[in-house]
Parts: sequence; structure tokens; C-alpha cells
Amino acid sequence: MEKIVFEGKNLEEALENACKELGIEKDKIKYEVIEKGSKGFLKVFSKKTRIEVFVEEKENIKDKINKILDEELPEIKLDEKEEKTEFEEEIVEPKSESSSETGKVKHYNDEEVIESAKDFVRELLKFFDIEPRVDYRQYKDKVLILIFTQGDFIKTNNFEEFIYSIQYLTNKIISSKFRSNLKFEIDINEYIKKKIVKLKQFAREISTRAKNEHRSIKLRPMYPNERRIIHVTLKHDKHIRTESVGNGEKKRIIISPTDH
Repeated sequence: MEKIVFEGKNLEEALENACKELGIEKDKIKYEVIEKGSKGFLKVFSKKTRIEVFVEEKENIKDKINKILDEELPEIKLDEKEEKTEFEEEIVEPKSESSSETGKVKHYNDEEVIESAKDFVRELLKFFDIEPRVDYRQYKDKVLILIFTQGDFIKTNNFEEFIYSIQYLTNKIISSKFRSNLKFEIDINEYIKKKIVKLKQFAREISTRAKNEHRSIKLRPMYPNERRIIHVTLKHDKHIRTESVGNGEKKRIIISPTDH
């Protein structure tokens, strides 16, 4: 068993952090308290509660997926970078067979390509002992594949990385096999959707603080997909401006009132 340490202001928060990161329900988590939190004296020298969560060890996700695909598409590796995007808000109804002859997909209509993508995702998850229910929503220029694991636990230290790995492979396989221009996004148990909702709420709360306090607020370092959500959420607020600063993939966003 692998042991992973999580912390929080109290036991409840530490467990919530573990569940969120590992994608496991609270009543199924196995843990041991290794340090009890304390409020300290007048909130000084306070300590966080630390727990050790026991996770069944599994082969590294990237290594396992690469091994699976080695024979079929050896040129595809997960160490390549991929732009992570946010789901569009306006949904378009799935195209009919007659409307798919628009040149977007050569020799195949959209429905055939989407069904193949769903089948690929199902087969890939079988290697992780998961029997998912797979649905989809077609957007303006992309397809969101919705995966529901029906209580199955995907054991990984980074659930978001797992989702984007599946997304990366799906796009590579489908574009290679069908020469399709359709772009696929993946969500498992609405993990990404919930994260986007939280980031949007966070952006609005921070922008309100910046306006009320008449000062700029610098956020924690974020990945490109997270920063994009913040920028898009606040772009129509005439009293707020946002900018990314720093080097590397993870940068900080500065949220400032326009009169500052």
C-alpha cells in the first residue's frame, strides 16, 4: 500500500482534501491520523491536522497507458505537452447524418467518429478495472465525453492528470485513425465541471475583494487551463483587469481594479 499525507485545519478538512485529490468517497477512505491539529494560543502557533491515507499502489498511469499503446502507435507518448481547454458554455445538438458532410470529417460522419472515441475510452478504462458508462455532448467545435465510473475508484495520485492523459490519447487516436478535425474533451464523474464552477466562483470573489479594497491581488501559481477560466470569467467586468505574470507553465494572475 502507498501512503500519502494530507493536511487541513481539522480532520474533516484533511479528509475532504484527500477525497478531492484521490477521487474517492469519504466512507471508503482508509487513513490514520499522524498529527492532531491545534488552534494554538490566540491563533498563534496553530497546527494543522495531518493524516496518512493508504492507497493501493498501481503502475504509473502514463507508463501503463504508454505500454498499452506501444504496439499500435509507438510514436504517441504522454510526455508531449497538450493544451488543456475549458468546456464551452453553449451546447449544440448532435449533428444528423446528412449535416455531417461538411468536410470536417473525411470519409466518416461525426456520429461514427464520436462512437469510436467512446469505444476507445471504454476499452482503455478496462485496463484500470473500470466499467464506465460513457455519454457525450457535442459543442460548437468539440465533443465532451462524459465518463461515469458508477462508484469504481480510479487509484491515482493526480486525478486531473489522469483525465487529461485520457483526453490526450483520445484525440491522438481518433485524429490518426479518422483524420478527423473533431476535438475531444474528457470529464470523469464531472470532476472538471465542478472544478470550473469553483474557479469561476473564486474569480468573482477575488474580483469583488479587489474592487472593495482598491488594490491588486496576486493569485497562486496556476496552469494555463486554470488561468484561462479566471480570465474568461472576468473579461466582461469593466471595473477589473487581469494579467498573467511569471515564467514557465505555472504563472500567477494579478486581478486589479481598473481605477488602481
